[in-house]
Amino acid sequence: MSTVPSEERKVYLLGLRHDLRIPLGVIIGTSELLLDETEGAPSGSFTEDLTRVRASARRLLDLVDDLFGPDAFASGPPDPKALGSRVRHDLRTPLNHVIGYAELLLEDATE
Repeated sequence: MSTVPSEERKVYLLGLRHDLRIPLGVIIGTSELLLDETEGAPSGSFTEDLTRVRASARRLLDLVDDLFGPDAFASGPPDPKALGSRVRHDLRTPLNHVIGYAELLLEDATE
């Protein structure tokens, strides 16, 4: 069992939630701005990849809220090992989607 008092752990996890939400909000907002700029343009791989980045970032935001939101503490602070395992498992795929599609966008932009 962890020696960190449960209230301190809760505060830490809520801070972590905040720290994860900020960059995701930036990714979502930027992708929406770019999609607005491409509105009316022929649909291409850029628009499709940008839409996928936004969808994956939204999925990540939902997962972060599920894992670290106030409802996650309804039955007390989560077990650190179980939470760590769930974070690694649940966040990996959508995070890899955001990274992968962003890399495709960068490649397209440099061509």
